[in-house]
Amino acid sequence: MAPFSCSSSPQFHAIFTPISTNNFSCSPSPYSSYPNHSHRRRRNYLNLAAFSGLKNILTNQNLTAQAMSTSQGNLASNLASKVASPRDIVNIEDRPDHLLVLVHGILASPSDWTYFDTELKRRVGKKFLIYASSCNMYTKTFTGIDGAGKRLADEVIQVVKKTEGLKKISFLAHSLGGLFARYAIAVLYTPGDVIGTQASAFQSSGSSNKGLIAGMEAINFITLATPHLGVRGNRQLPFLLGVPFLEKLAAPIAPIFTGRTGSQLFLTDGKPSKPPLLLRMASDCEEGKFISALGAFRCRVLYANVSYDHMVGWRTSSIRREKELFKQIGLIRAPSAAGLACLAACVTRVAALNLSYMNLSGSIPPQLGQLSFLASLDLTSNLFSGALPHELSFLHRLKFMSLRINNFTGEIPPIFGHLPQLEYLNLRNNSFVGSIPKSLSNLTSLQFLNLNYNPLSGEIPKELGRLENVETLYIEWNHLSGAIPSTIFNMSKLVFIGFTGNGLSASLPVDMCTNLPFLAEIYFSENQLSGAIPTNLSHCSQLQLLSLSYNSLVGRYLQKSAT
Repeated sequence: MAPFSCSSSPQFHAIFTPISTNNFSCSPSPYSSYPNHSHRRRRNYLNLAAFSGLKNILTNQNLTAQAMSTSQGNLASNLASKVASPRDIVNIEDRPDHLLVLVHGILASPSDWTYFDTELKRRVGKKFLIYASSCNMYTKTFTGIDGAGKRLADEVIQVVKKTEGLKKISFLAHSLGGLFARYAIAVLYTPGDVIGTQASAFQSSGSSNKGLIAGMEAINFITLATPHLGVRGNRQLPFLLGVPFLEKLAAPIAPIFTGRTGSQLFLTDGKPSKPPLLLRMASDCEEGKFISALGAFRCRVLYANVSYDHMVGWRTSSIRREKELFKQIGLIRAPSAAGLACLAACVTRVAALNLSYMNLSGSIPPQLGQLSFLASLDLTSNLFSGALPHELSFLHRLKFMSLRINNFTGEIPPIFGHLPQLEYLNLRNNSFVGSIPKSLSNLTSLQFLNLNYNPLSGEIPKELGRLENVETLYIEWNHLSGAIPSTIFNMSKLVFIGFTGNGLSASLPVDMCTNLPFLAEIYFSENQLSGAIPTNLSHCSQLQLLSLSYNSLVGRYLQKSAT
């Protein structure tokens, strides 16, 4: 069964990554496990569907495979954006023309999309109306895939009616929500041969004449860890460990706990004259044009967890047979740098590689540079050692790189100067020595830089001031000396800056806050700074935390007077 096969220009991309179960498992709250820390500098970066990758998919800038990682940070202080609902999508100043529907999974609610919603709004712009579905909350997910799909279709129609100017539609669905969305689009589908002149208009504008969804042009259909083939047997419910007795017992018990949905997931809802729902959804039938509706979308993407998902097996979420599964399973069962080299040599069209917290050891193999489509590389918290290979400079599509908490040694190589699209770089907690390379200033797209806890020495290069898009800059607990370059205080998008635990000297610029309107947190403690505390700190109107302790500064911080 291959309901996501593509034809002509639309492409289908299956993206696999071994991430932890609290990311994209079939769980009630895929993001609710994220801790609400009081200081954003302490926030960890979850490895979810990459916003940089999703942005390219959603805006149709690139229909190649996309990254599956992200950074949850670098946000301004106002992260309290609410998920859209039908009552608050009217009277929008910049009227959107693209509806993005977020569909949650089993026993979940729209609140599970809150962070995702906020970050997408920041990334994709105001032309998108991002709407989190609320019609199938909690136990309503037990009423059957077809029932939930029809409710979702009705909800989408109501949103479209209440919002003028919508022309395009996309779906982003998690877990069981992917099946709800697949059923809903069949309900909302209008074939191209009955659209008439409207279809001709789409065709003339460059869009394929394959039909409309809710009367709009269908752009992207994206699912995250969705059990497309159900969960009956063959380790498709991983927490049963593949034990035949348990898998046979689960099928009749499932409807007791999960209602009609349970019988549909285990394919026990069929009748002599009618096959199970999931089989019917694998083709066009009287009940709905399920395949044609999927074919109406320009791009169909699924994300599947290679491991650590205890609720949705890899076969069902990636729609693949056992023999077709990605060879990365061997790497997971016997983690090693050699396995990583084999992966890089055997599979080239990898968009995201997440091997964090896997106890991998050895050096980074140069073959990794052959993954020319790689947009996200996460090797966090392993035992990698040695120097970084020069071949990493060949990863020109790379946007996210986390090598934190390893044992890398040597100087930070100049390879990063050859990664123009890199937005996130985290090298903290390693053993890099020498000075900070000036080549880092070539990362013009960089938004996050963390070099904490390395024995780096020398002065902070003034060239870092060229990184005009950086929002977070941490170079704490190193052996740096000299003055903080004045160019650093011209990085106008800075929100968080930390140089704690170095040997930085000289005085702070009197006008250090003049060009930092978004600065929220300053960490300059435990250095050798001297002179007067700048009196214009009150110009940092967003400042929430200031740490200047254990220096030789004099004076006091002048609060901005009330207006």
